[in-house]
Amino acid sequence: MIIRRLAPVLAVLLLVGCAGSSDTGASAGGTSTPSATSSSPSASPTRELDPNGFPLADRPDCAADAGGDFVRTTTSEGNGVAFLLLGTGTGGVVLGPQSDGDICQWLPYAKELATHYRVALFDWKEPRAEVPLLAIEALRAAGAEKVVLAGASLGGAFALSEAHQVQPRLAGVLSFGGELTLPGFDGRPGIRQWHGPLLQISSKDDAYFNSRNARQLRVLHPGPETILMLPGSDHGVAMLEGPQQQQVRSTVDRFLARVLG
Repeated sequence: MIIRRLAPVLAVLLLVGCAGSSDTGASAGGTSTPSATSSSPSASPTRELDPNGFPLADRPDCAADAGGDFVRTTTSEGNGVAFLLLGTGTGGVVLGPQSDGDICQWLPYAKELATHYRVALFDWKEPRAEVPLLAIEALRAAGAEKVVLAGASLGGAFALSEAHQVQPRLAGVLSFGGELTLPGFDGRPGIRQWHGPLLQISSKDDAYFNSRNARQLRVLHPGPETILMLPGSDHGVAMLEGPQQQQVRSTVDRFLARVLG
């Protein structure tokens, strides 16, 4: 069961720039019991609606040939969300996108990870901290026994701040430049309650998580952590395409092998 005691995030977060875009995060309390359904790669002639009357998402064009399962469910307030699930096995990884991101943003790297693990992708059409937690439920329902909650920028910020609420406990947290704070959002109380393993990867001159923030994170986090600070200013998913991309991948591979087995 996932416990959702999520503090509201102010609407001003919708206006915050992150990597040249606006961070759109909000969280809500309540408990939902998702009723997930799979859809085909092509949209049905008659669009299904969520309980609030809005169309449920269709599989994005970028993932038309990606395989896996496209799972749709709703939040505690009846808003439709969707997840692309790839891979097999008992180890799972949730990849939360940046504030300007979607399923397509993570898809190339998700395909790499899916050769070893189950992977869940989602977008921020419904920008709430509840969504990554629903993605964890979807992975576990698909057969994942150990799960790492990961994300870039806003996705990483939610991974850092919400991990402590997940039961059964997560195997670990992986963040690519996830912020500690944003206007209207403070992830520090949640980080103080996460005692499990954590990997944060960022750049020394990243405008959103830099060397000063790395020192703060070491003080905040009571569990074991690895913090890799790279030269330059690449942020979030850009580190997977930057000059240190091989170091980033190998560091992630070692972390996932250690916590997921």
